[in-house]
Amino acid sequence: MKTQLSYQMGDGHNVTGEIPVSYDNLVFKDIEENIVFKKSDISNHYDWVMSSLGDSYKGVNKYTYGNILQAIKTIVDCKKNHLRSPAKDQATAYLHGEMLFSSVTIQKILILFGIKMSVPQIMADADKVLAYKPQPLWMQKVLGGIN
Repeated sequence: MKTQLSYQMGDGHNVTGEIPVSYDNLVFKDIEENIVFKKSDISNHYDWVMSSLGDSYKGVNKYTYGNILQAIKTIVDCKKNHLRSPAKDQATAYLHGEMLFSSVTIQKILILFGIKMSVPQIMADADKVLAYKPQPLWMQKVLGGIN
């Protein structure tokens, strides 16, 4: 099973493609291998991913993966330096709502960076942003736009 993705990146690139459901496992293992074990940082890994030839990195769209790395970097930076920043909530909502990462996977990835967030906190942060997103068209047609 795959999910169709279409997302406008901050640097103007349109990312479209199919993202495997187990994408969050790939991200966790790649971060663990390239950042934790090799003692690198997320900025260097982002640069490495974006400099790879072509549009893919390890078989997935490198622009999408770059956005995921930036979202993780935002959460880590906000938890360490900017505790009340809404950027953390937006990044969490992107990972949870757009990329369909489970709360537990987000929690495990953040632990790799020394950040502890409970599953209810991850859900609450994502909900702050996702609650204000418009409902999908299919939900409006079928359910009459429940709020």
